[in-house]
Amino acid sequence: VGKTGNGEQKFQNFEFAGVMNVSTNAAKEAVGGLIGYSGGITSVKNVKVTGKLFVSGTGSTTDNSGIHNAAGGVIGYVLASATLDDFTLGENAEMMVASTDFQAGGLIGIANATTKINQVVNDKAIISGKLTVSGAKECGGLVGTGSSITISNVEAATKAEMKVISTHGQAGGWIGKANALTIQN
Repeated sequence: VGKTGNGEQKFQNFEFAGVMNVSTNAAKEAVGGLIGYSGGITSVKNVKVTGKLFVSGTGSTTDNSGIHNAAGGVIGYVLASATLDDFTLGENAEMMVASTDFQAGGLIGIANATTKINQVVNDKAIISGKLTVSGAKECGGLVGTGSSITISNVEAATKAEMKVISTHGQAGGWIGKANALTIQN
């Protein structure tokens, strides 16, 4: 989905099993494995990456307004609140998320409002494959930047390979930058 409206959005049961490349070369567009830009309250449940997912936002701009090319493995930019339940990155899976001049996150690039990432079905979100996140500004393994983030029951398995790189901003294994952050379990 390139862009959703301002109403409530619900997405459920997605699996990226083969090789999927999602990209934008527009300077002011967000890109995501499932949703590029969501303007409304967004709920995503049961997303599995068992193959290879490559998400890339390119196209530079000198304008400091807007969303530019934020990139997220599931959602590039979410304006209203977001909830992501039951995410799995399989043992042999590979996910690469990159933005040439803005934020990038393994799950969400920019979360503008209250964001919850949790696991309710399998006790823990399993990140056991290879995850690479890179961008010019804030970058995180889960969220690049966010307003108010709550993470519950998330873990990286011992076989997981995670790399987070930011060329001009904060970088964090889980979160690049958060105004408010709660981590549980």
